Amino acid sequence: MTADEVIGTFRDGMFDVSRERNVFTSFYHKYNKRDAAPLVPGTLWIDAEDFADYGGWWMDTQFAPRMGSPFLIAAGLGTPVENATTTVNVPETGKYRLWVRSRNWLANGHAPGRYHVLVDGNKSETVFGAGEKRQWVWQDGGEFELNEGETSIELDDITGYYGRCDALILTGDQDFVPKQDQEDYLPMRDRFVEKLPVKEMGHFDFIVVGGGAAGCNAAIAAARGGAKVALIQDRPMVGGNNSSEMGVPISGGSSSGRGREAGLNEEIGRISAYNYQTKWASAAEHVLASEPNVTVFLNSHVFKADTDEDQKITGVTAFNMIDGHHTHYTGDFFADCTGDAWLGYYAGAEYMLGRETKETFGEENGKDVASTITMSGSLMQNSILGYQAIDMGEPVEFDAPDWVYDMRDNASTYSERPKFENGVRAGNWWIENHGRNDDLWDPEWARDDLILVSMSYYNWIKNYSSLAEKAKNFRLSYIPITNAKRETRRLVGDHILIESDVVERRVFPDRVGYFVWKLDVHHPDGIFSTGSPYDYETNVQPTSIPFRMLYSKDVPNMFMAGRNVSCSAVTLGTARVQGTTGMMGQIIGTAAAMCVKHQTNPRGLYQSHIASLQQQLLKDDITIPHLENEDPGDIARTAKISASSSRSKKDGPHNAINGRNRPLDDDMEMSSPGQHLDL
Repeated sequence: MTADEVIGTFRDGMFDVSRERNVFTSFYHKYNKRDAAPLVPGTLWIDAEDFADYGGWWMDTQFAPRMGSPFLIAAGLGTPVENATTTVNVPETGKYRLWVRSRNWLANGHAPGRYHVLVDGNKSETVFGAGEKRQWVWQDGGEFELNEGETSIELDDITGYYGRCDALILTGDQDFVPKQDQEDYLPMRDRFVEKLPVKEMGHFDFIVVGGGAAGCNAAIAAARGGAKVALIQDRPMVGGNNSSEMGVPISGGSSSGRGREAGLNEEIGRISAYNYQTKWASAAEHVLASEPNVTVFLNSHVFKADTDEDQKITGVTAFNMIDGHHTHYTGDFFADCTGDAWLGYYAGAEYMLGRETKETFGEENGKDVASTITMSGSLMQNSILGYQAIDMGEPVEFDAPDWVYDMRDNASTYSERPKFENGVRAGNWWIENHGRNDDLWDPEWARDDLILVSMSYYNWIKNYSSLAEKAKNFRLSYIPITNAKRETRRLVGDHILIESDVVERRVFPDRVGYFVWKLDVHHPDGIFSTGSPYDYETNVQPTSIPFRMLYSKDVPNMFMAGRNVSCSAVTLGTARVQGTTGMMGQIIGTAAAMCVKHQTNPRGLYQSHIASLQQQLLKDDITIPHLENEDPGDIARTAKISASSSRSKKDGPHNAINGRNRPLDDDMEMSSPGQHLDL
């Protein structure tokens, strides 16, 4: 997650949950649904996302690359959701055994998300979502006597606590038992479901993988530089953490009052403001659509990279997050803007993960012992952070289930942090799980644990905290199910940004932008930390971004922009915010177009054309510290500024005379707003 992380109090009417759920359902819905057909005689494979009516269940595609497909989830906050329903055509009359792929998301003696399956109105004896382990398993649903022809199937939620269903099998083969191992899932599915051919999508000058702020700007900048661009995004919309799906604000210099990133960040932000759009990403979507050199591919997760003998990427293959079909793209240059560094990982690029020791880079904020701990993400949807509660005007009880975390043990610690408390209407950025959770290889649990943390924290607010009296009329109305991540892999470039680079404000010869956010790294224990929710929070002055940290040292035609750039875990604290990552995106997009023009790679551009890149970035409104505009055609270089009068701050407030408001006809001076920066 990259954010202006302290979100203000939510006001009544700011987010209508019922209306917004209806809006968002359209993004989490499969439209080209498959009719279950017996590819193997006597056996029907029914994907949950192919149900005719999802009822109150949502289609969750976040984890399709890891577990094999999207699934339906019953997010009801303890109130059972409406049944999901569909019909299938049974090939012949007889006995059929039902198998259901489900997951007990909590386990350890608890089964919050339980449901039945109804087959032709007959309820399964098996309760699904109640397995012993926290993993996807096939559960035996028992036998049903079915007649040839149309048969109804329903997912009947029992609890409203995030039950989930991936697929169902109805088979007349009584000896058939599905294989349980994850690696067997897709090969088994290919046996029962017709496999779609790989679609060739064409050749591009520049392929950007990941459509957050960094990826959007990279695609736009490269296209304006004359490159033919593909933007491949694994979500149903662009914007990443800033999209309407999550809604993390664009943070950086502009939001902190310490300068502006300018460039595409500014251009798109002004379009968003002019059109009263709440998200920067909404305007980015329109700008992308207006660029004839950009083609956007949504719901596509890149899971394979073709490389040659020099480790140069020649093509990528993507997995459709909804129906599983594959698409293939070839290109000359590539950018990893995935946040999780998936493209670099599949291309064999060197990467870093977790926290380095003090000795690794000589960093004061390094650790005594290295670890794989990363910062937790936060649950968000359309700017709801952690949870939302609504004032009902009368007392409302909240009886938390017995499987929530007991946060009373940390009550004294929480009470010491009033500055991080938003009240009772909404959660805050500090509602985080433990950094030992694995956002890469077990992302579903990382998200589920955040649901657990949100519910546990609200229980503490409502029933045990000093705010309990204030919270007595509030009802918990919503917990988002989308994880806005903060940290996973970081790819290694020709330069690794380290603490001394930032603290000592090193002026790099290949500077192409600037960092302005503090070294902001959250506590590894998340909400269970003692003392500050920060591991460290070191204020820094603006410092330059070296171009060499924005391309891979060992994949010769791959750039990177976003939270996966070449930096230590310490300096990720300043590099990860979206105002900065968006600026990085514009930088590498401009660089990619120049690589196409000069027929060189990123390292070659650094070695032979860095001055041209810097001057082009200045021309395109990117701020680069200690670098002069040398464009002889820019008349601004010869402009002169004068003022008829001036006034010093020491003379008193600018908007008053002797403590009184100025009359409208009084002479006034023009002053520059914001803070002065020593750039």
